[in-house]
Amino acid sequence: MKKIFIFDAYSSNRDLLCEELAARGNTVVATGQLEIVRDSVEWLKPDLIILDLYFRGEIRWDLLLEMKAFHPQVPVLIFTGAFHRKTSVSILPMPGYGKPYSSWN
Repeated sequence: MKKIFIFDAYSSNRDLLCEELAARGNTVVATGQLEIVRDSVEWLKPDLIILDLYFRGEIRWDLLLEMKAFHPQVPVLIFTGAFHRKTSVSILPMPGYGKPYSSWN
């Protein structure tokens, strides 16, 4: 059983992810409140962090960078529908980050 933390501003996305991941035996903690992300991650000590970086009309790269700075050993999955190809490609030069799906070929 893994511990998974989810941040997504949209409750329907959070609920779907929580339901599916918990049904597979994982412990899942989720929030849509940016203000409590750091404390929640510190408390849970997750094996995986799932983030939707799109929050209140902007992409919160600072949240991703903070999670990787404080928890470098924990994988972070970016789960969003708000990215454009230009935006997703812009993270490629950042060390430790994979390629966007469209460039896997």
